[in-house]
Amino acid sequence: MTTATEKLTIGMQRLAGAGDDDLMLGQSLLTIHGALEDHFDNWLRTRSAMPVEEREAIGSQGWPSRIKQMQTYGTLSEQHAATITRFNRLRTRVAHGDHFTLARHEVEGYTALVQALILDTPLPRVPLSGGESHRYAAPRSLDQIWLEYGALSRWIYSHLLLVSLWMALGYIVSLVVGFLFGPTAGAVCLFAGAAIGMRQAQGRVIPPEILDRRWQSSTIFSGVLAGLIAGLSTGDQPHIAIAAGVISGVLNGLVQWSAIAPLSLSKLWLPMPVLIWCGLTFLMPQTYQHYGVLGLLVVAVLIAVITGAVLVEIFKTGMSLEPTSGEGQSIEPSS
Repeated sequence: MTTATEKLTIGMQRLAGAGDDDLMLGQSLLTIHGALEDHFDNWLRTRSAMPVEEREAIGSQGWPSRIKQMQTYGTLSEQHAATITRFNRLRTRVAHGDHFTLARHEVEGYTALVQALILDTPLPRVPLSGGESHRYAAPRSLDQIWLEYGALSRWIYSHLLLVSLWMALGYIVSLVVGFLFGPTAGAVCLFAGAAIGMRQAQGRVIPPEILDRRWQSSTIFSGVLAGLIAGLSTGDQPHIAIAAGVISGVLNGLVQWSAIAPLSLSKLWLPMPVLIWCGLTFLMPQTYQHYGVLGLLVVAVLIAVITGAVLVEIFKTGMSLEPTSGEGQSIEPSS
């Protein structure tokens, strides 16, 4: 009987000779994913803490239960569980002969993860640009990144706490700067503080493959721009506050969207920065003026919930696996 390690070796040999051919890459994925299935099941059979009825069902429990068991009785991380879940869905499409496309680097990244899990070795590390720090080599592509709905709660409380904190600090600084250099400079400090808080909050949720310098710098730039525009207001001029939010949000959204453009629902993110910045420049100040702190909190939570849910859904759906042209290819799982 072929062991998990032997099956992994066969899969890696197939991958080495697959080139960029979808058919061969699909065969490689079926074998490599099957090796991981065997490894997980063999490991779970040795867990004395597992109830008898669960242990007797090993091999027929399906991947959702298998992954949950590996998290319960093992140390499988949420990130790795999400990656395996995505490739299990892709493997199913390949096995059923549905339309699919595969990029070689995606299969290579998943193979690195499976190899590390089976052989119990650290994931390979590759240098980031500049070579100053390191990160795991897998997952390497957008389609291997998954934000579970648990990320939504982190998105909400991170934004509420960090944006509020940094905006409060920005407000304190703006009092001094505004007194010395005028209201426009003070407004810049206020919204730049909000942008710093936003960047830190997003860094707690968005994977580092996405949260690059471009994403981060666009947020800061948008904060400064919002402050400059809002600083033009000489009184109660809501149209200027709205303009500040819309212009800053559009620029912020375009840059951030470009980082996730390959994902099939990425365009849903385009209006989200507009909602965030209009909330900061217009909605929340107006709500606070009419309904006090409670109204302000309600609006802030709603904005965080909407933007966070959209982001999670974008990554949950991932990239479209349908090819732009051509017929589906049928691959039968290897035994």
